[in-house]
Amino acid sequence: MEKVRLFFKGIAEPTILSDMALVVLVDEENKRSISFICDGTMKQQFAMRRQHPHDCKRFLPEVMAMMLMQTAPPGHFEILITDLKAGVYQTKVHNLFSDAEMDIRLSDAVMLSQICHLPMFIDRELMDRQSAPYTGEEQMMVPINVVSNEILQAELDKAVQEENYRLASYIQQELQKRKDQQE
Repeated sequence: MEKVRLFFKGIAEPTILSDMALVVLVDEENKRSISFICDGTMKQQFAMRRQHPHDCKRFLPEVMAMMLMQTAPPGHFEILITDLKAGVYQTKVHNLFSDAEMDIRLSDAVMLSQICHLPMFIDRELMDRQSAPYTGEEQMMVPINVVSNEILQAELDKAVQEENYRLASYIQQELQKRKDQQE
């Protein structure tokens, strides 16, 4: 797999999904980015670590990460983003010495990367397919193919309730497309 190195750029406010956040990862040149949705809890976790990093040192992720780093030499692990299925990036923590891999949510992987200073990579073909030019804007549109089926269904219900039938139709088409691909 040819890899592209990614860096955590920050959190952006999506134009929809107000109780969630859009996590932005950029390439080494800050020219291309990928983004994904994280829930309100992870949004809060990222904010705490940005605003009060010293207060987080006794939190479970930091404690476990420090224990992990004490048992393994630097450069032992990396984060790999390998695919996108049903709106969810398929992500793994990869042990470079044993070649073992463990599945992990992308939001947790980014958090782990930040805490342990682990490098993050994405498959080159996936990056080429999913990335957009990085503009640095604080508000971004949410790419529909990185929204999970559960969130899409909730947004579909909300669109119908608000009588936004154009948006409802668009979301319904995406859900149907995913269903057809699974069959």
